[in-house]
Amino acid sequence: MFETLPPMEAFAAWLAHDGKLPQTIAGYVFTIKRLDQLIGGLLGTPAAVVGKLDRWRADTIRKIERDELAPGTLRSELTVLRTFYAAMLDTKHYRGSDNPAKALKYPRKRHGEYLPRPMPRDQFTELMARFDVATLDGLRDRTMVELFMHGFRRVEVVRALVTDIAFENGRFVFTVHGKGGNERLVPLSLRASFLLGVYVLKWFAPDDFTEWLDRHGHVKDPYRTVLAARELLNKRVQLEPRALFTRAGAPVNERWINRMFASYRDQVPGIDAEHGPHALRHTFGTELLNSGTDLRVVQELMGHQDIRTTTLYTKVANNTRAEAVERLGMPSLNMEKVWSP
Repeated sequence: MFETLPPMEAFAAWLAHDGKLPQTIAGYVFTIKRLDQLIGGLLGTPAAVVGKLDRWRADTIRKIERDELAPGTLRSELTVLRTFYAAMLDTKHYRGSDNPAKALKYPRKRHGEYLPRPMPRDQFTELMARFDVATLDGLRDRTMVELFMHGFRRVEVVRALVTDIAFENGRFVFTVHGKGGNERLVPLSLRASFLLGVYVLKWFAPDDFTEWLDRHGHVKDPYRTVLAARELLNKRVQLEPRALFTRAGAPVNERWINRMFASYRDQVPGIDAEHGPHALRHTFGTELLNSGTDLRVVQELMGHQDIRTTTLYTKVANNTRAEAVERLGMPSLNMEKVWSP
């Protein structure tokens, strides 16, 4: 039904029909337009398309080998290309018999490249101090970061709706919309529930949030704030599935989140510039394992479809534990004396 549209419009319409969010569609279309210029046209005869794709991949691999590009860039672009050609086959804009991007292999992973890279606790603590939660924008940013520290991916924060928040045992529980349409339940800590409660009250009821708090004046914080926010959600906010995090009246997107996070991160000396919001998800998984949480529970909280992904965090956790043991204040040992006859 998209055959009469130009290829790029057909691609966007196909993605929308597939249930993709507007932000995702915009990102895919932007990437495809850039690749279309870079590769020299993505449509044509199957032989011509395959030749162009092979040359582009070979050139990209050379850039990766020269450390001009990260391997993840090629992987993400291949994913978009495969989706594009699936749409073009479906809409009859590509006349080949199969998806030409499927034959392109992902680059081999370098040893240790995908080991989780958690942010050290002291750096994370100093980073949190940079958020001015007395301002609405600062409160919003800090609340998003708190969700990253509960294992949320960037796209999951972007997709978060006010209707995803439930209440259980005095704290909030989130329905997280993960990869591949999968959903998981993530209970927030009491600290995070309190912070989210403050955000909900101040962001969605800026003129009368104190009245909502006063209704639960007999309860001490943090429970008072959580209860007030729960009531506000139930009676006013959750009437429609609107975005939880917005900026200038529109839902936030992943690129803006990256820039927002970098603006705070760059204020803290010593934090690796490669540490983005995803580093806090790595921190969450590693801290869970360091605390003795069962691997299957970690898998569920992280939303890993394959437990082998979760086991990568055990390698980091084991390294962290070993470093902790080394830092113990034990008496020094004269090794030469031990080995002397």
